[in-house]
Amino acid sequence: MVRVTVEHRNAKLIPDIQGRLGDLTDFHIAVGALGMSGMRDRLYHSYSMADDAYRTGRLMNSLQAERAGHGGPESHFEVTRTGGAVGSNVPYAAQQDVGGPITPVTAKLLAIPVPMQLKKQETNWPRDIDPGRKVLRFVPSKKRTGGVLIDDKGLLGFGAGILYVLADRVVTPAKNFAHWAREEIEFIQNDLWPRFISGRGRHG
Repeated sequence: MVRVTVEHRNAKLIPDIQGRLGDLTDFHIAVGALGMSGMRDRLYHSYSMADDAYRTGRLMNSLQAERAGHGGPESHFEVTRTGGAVGSNVPYAAQQDVGGPITPVTAKLLAIPVPMQLKKQETNWPRDIDPGRKVLRFVPSKKRTGGVLIDDKGLLGFGAGILYVLADRVVTPAKNFAHWAREEIEFIQNDLWPRFISGRGRHG
């Protein structure tokens, strides 16, 4: 889970602002949509390889919302009286944002799929594609804990060779996508807010 928030500096002024300008919900929605778009763009550009870009699919989809209730099941788009919060409810979103080590929770080793076709499958654990472990052959690493799982003849449909790398620990780089960029803050201050005020002034 990861989010960016927006709040007015002095929440005590909100009733007075709303009294003069009306409901601020539309403004907060516009700011939230900008936040979602910025996070999505930064996440996308943090990847350099096509397979890495594909693996952001679930997280990327959760950052597609343009207003509350219009995103996916894992999108977070909350608008409040004094601001709001937008982001992703994907469990590993924060891990992708700040980076750091990942270690197994239940198994002894992490199983990292290698072929792109295998990465794209929703169920791609070794036990899913080879339940009785009759095909995959384990070759231990000589330098570290873990090793690889090999399908020597390509019987599982992903080609012959290494299907998984097994490791007791991997380190993910920080993607640094969940924040407000300076140009976004300037756009809110110099464009969104003045347009909102002028629009309310003409129709008030």
